[in-house]
Amino acid sequence: MIGILIGLCILIVIMIVVYNISDYGRIVNMLFACFLTTVLLVIFIPTIIMPLTGGLGKNYGTINQSGYLTNFSEKGIIWKTYEGELQKGVGEQATAERSFEFSVTNKDVIEKLHPYLGSKHRLQLKCRQWICMPFSRGDTDKEVVDVQEVE
Repeated sequence: MIGILIGLCILIVIMIVVYNISDYGRIVNMLFACFLTTVLLVIFIPTIIMPLTGGLGKNYGTINQSGYLTNFSEKGIIWKTYEGELQKGVGEQATAERSFEFSVTNKDVIEKLHPYLGSKHRLQLKCRQWICMPFSRGDTDKEVVDVQEVE
């Protein structure tokens, strides 16, 4: 992402220099306007605006996953979210290779999950899957919306 921005800045500087030293000011001005429009439509909107304002497809799918809560931590500098890991399998079969990573932003769900960290109680998580999850909602594409203990 930073490389793209640096490249765009270099192109803008080159276009400004060419505009100032040439007699083709009109053509360069028109190209510059087209260039800025392309940057806005192709780069800025999909990479900055959409993830900040709601992402893509929060109703892409729903997932019900059961297992043991082995990792649950708060992350983020600007947007604080909780990220967790659920070990799939039963007893000896609950290995690290079969883990399910998820994100949580709902305070009620966070309070429900805390007592189960490291316990021997199986949980069932109901998750909403996103195509492109907003930055403010976590690192994964799965957002937990409900938690239940499995008997």
